[in-house]
Amino acid sequence: MYPKDAITISHEITGIGNYTFYNLPASTILGVGGTQSGTQSESTILCAGVPLTRNYAQNLPFQLLNKTCSGAVVFDKTGAGDTAFITLTYVPYFTASTTASTTPYFVNGISYGDLLTSTLLFFILSGFFIKFLLDRLVGVKEKRPFRRFLGNNSMDGKEIIEF
Repeated sequence: MYPKDAITISHEITGIGNYTFYNLPASTILGVGGTQSGTQSESTILCAGVPLTRNYAQNLPFQLLNKTCSGAVVFDKTGAGDTAFITLTYVPYFTASTTASTTPYFVNGISYGDLLTSTLLFFILSGFFIKFLLDRLVGVKEKRPFRRFLGNNSMDGKEIIEF
């Protein structure tokens, strides 16, 4: 997951052109993705003049980059016959040298609470399953009812017991 202060921006260019997303002295590009309406042109994301990613076809699946960038981030498109749309996610600092502004709450898309609940549920269901197997393999012992002493029959000398 991205830090909470991640910024996502998008831009569309029709025909030939370029667009400057931002110009910061320090940033980390977390991911980029996009699409084109045709195949007549190519789209390029440049960081301080260095290409980060290119789209030669119609679709550029969202890529997790995690690239540091010092300078302007520019979206450049060649070819006049189609339209290109790019989405970019970044944070305005270097993630390699800076501690994230938040502690991660999610691990691979699962929150710590979900992980704890799933683990506890797994152990509870495993216990029920093991008990079920033991009952089937060993058998359930029949519990004898509690015998209660009610008194003494003094005539016969026998004890009266209720079952």
